[in-house]
Formats: sequence, C-alpha cells, structure tokens
Amino acid sequence: MASNASLDEPDDHQQSEQTEIILLDDDTEQEIGAVSGCSPPVPAVGDLVSLQNFQIDDTNDTERPRGEEAMNFRVVDRAIHYSIVDADDDDEGLTTEVLLYVVSKEEWAVRRQRGK
Repeated sequence: MASNASLDEPDDHQQSEQTEIILLDDDTEQEIGAVSGCSPPVPAVGDLVSLQNFQIDDTNDTERPRGEEAMNFRVVDRAIHYSIVDADDDDEGLTTEVLLYVVSKEEWAVRRQRGK
C-alpha cells in the first residue's frame, strides 16, 4: 500500500490557520459578538447561531436582553476574507475573517414570508 507521507509538509514547517468569526447585525452592521479559534466550523446562510458561543462586546451602555430567545440569530449573509500573516517569518499562517450578517429568528420568519 502506498503512503502519501511524502506529500505532507514536514512537522517543523506547519502552517497555523486562525479563524475569527464576527457576528454583525444585518440592518446596522454593528458588531454583536465574536469568536476566534483554529479552524472552527463556519455557519452557512440559514444556520441558527447562538451568542452563548460568542464573546459579547459590551462597550456600549445599552441594555441587552439576555433571554434564550434573544441570543439566537439566523445567518442571512456572510463574507470570508483570507490573509497570510508573517509571510517572511517561519511561523507564517493563514488568517481567515468571517463576517456573519444575522437577524433575529422573528425577522428571519418575516423575511421568508415576504420572499414567498
């Protein structure tokens, strides 16, 4: 049986892939929350996302409802940006920024009704 070990990169030159996922309100484009990690799953359009998995930016003084329903959103659009970090360094890596444009579940239902 043939081995594809020769196709793999050497262990001393592994590339790291860091992904940052940012939730944005679809109407205002205001950041709702963010999370980063090494190759996390990226939600698709129509997926339900929960703020329980995101860091919430509380820099403003507005009250934010914390109920279970208020923390769930539907993805209506997304943009993915790729960049190479430290291309001249041995620890070069790929950075991926994913912008998820989201609406509340109620707004999602209204938009789906209008679309039919």
